[in-house]
Amino acid sequence: MEDRTVEQISTAHKKNMILWGAILAGMLILFSITYYINTREIFTPVAESREVGQILFIAAVVLALVILIFKRSVLTPEKIADRIPATLAKAERDAAALNRIGTNYIIVWALSEGIMVTGFIDYILLTNFKDFLIFSIVALYSLVINIPREGALHRCISLLDQRGG
Repeated sequence: MEDRTVEQISTAHKKNMILWGAILAGMLILFSITYYINTREIFTPVAESREVGQILFIAAVVLALVILIFKRSVLTPEKIADRIPATLAKAERDAAALNRIGTNYIIVWALSEGIMVTGFIDYILLTNFKDFLIFSIVALYSLVINIPREGALHRCISLLDQRGG
């Protein structure tokens, strides 16, 4: 692999890590704010029934399933490489692959954050911190298991090199 390509991969990985870290920080801030609100007991439930909580729980489960399906069907190096035209020049193929991986990661991270936001809405409506904690654990777990890996970028570029000559 050329030095230029290795540098591009390293730069793309750093950008992905910065975005991932920013989303993690936002989720931790939301968790901290909710924890602070909960300790002060300044909210009263807005919703009258647990049906609202059940609807939000279903929404969070759907988001988690979408993340799982999206990751398995789109975010693997093999799937990324399959979607990049072999007719492009090497530099264009590499840039397209790195951009596509970055975009797909952002989608997964936004969906993970959506789980936490759904939990926050549940907390605001029902003031049940235990439910919010469950939403938060699922959201943070989803974010952590989808941390950007530099090896995946290398693998994708290697696959493109093998296929494109």
